[in-house]
Amino acid sequence: MYKLRIITVFACVICLMGIDVLAQERKELYPFACKDREGNLVKPSDFKGKVVYLDIWATWCLPCRAQMPKMKKLKEDYHDKDVVFLYVSVDTERHKWIRFLDNKKPAGVQLMADDKFQNEFSGHYEIYGIPRFMLLDKQGLVYSSDANRPGWPELREDLDKLLSE
Repeated sequence: MYKLRIITVFACVICLMGIDVLAQERKELYPFACKDREGNLVKPSDFKGKVVYLDIWATWCLPCRAQMPKMKKLKEDYHDKDVVFLYVSVDTERHKWIRFLDNKKPAGVQLMADDKFQNEFSGHYEIYGIPRFMLLDKQGLVYSSDANRPGWPELREDLDKLLSE
């Protein structure tokens, strides 16, 4: 009986913590701008009015590359919706990144991070590993700084929720 009470209390604490996390206020995205393959500066705020699914990745990251087929399918399924798939590569060699884009032709808006992104943005959101996904609402506010992966059904639930707002 004693063990059952401890388990029940523990479960209630976890539930309350979950409710608190869900009730958190959305915050402004830490500002950043990165260059696309043509050298144009692109900011997430350029896509205000759309839901933004942000993927922080690198060409050398095998888990990142393993997400690409799922991401392609997700993008195809949401092609007629107000969702932008924004990819920020943390590669350090621009020519390798461009070669990868030319060979693999990944979907979405492709950007390459600079030192400021890697030092400030990554530090702000405590990004210590990739792939890392973030989800922004239509106002550009952070809905999740550690969003579900492309193949997870919970991501589709989050996208649909944000699209309906």
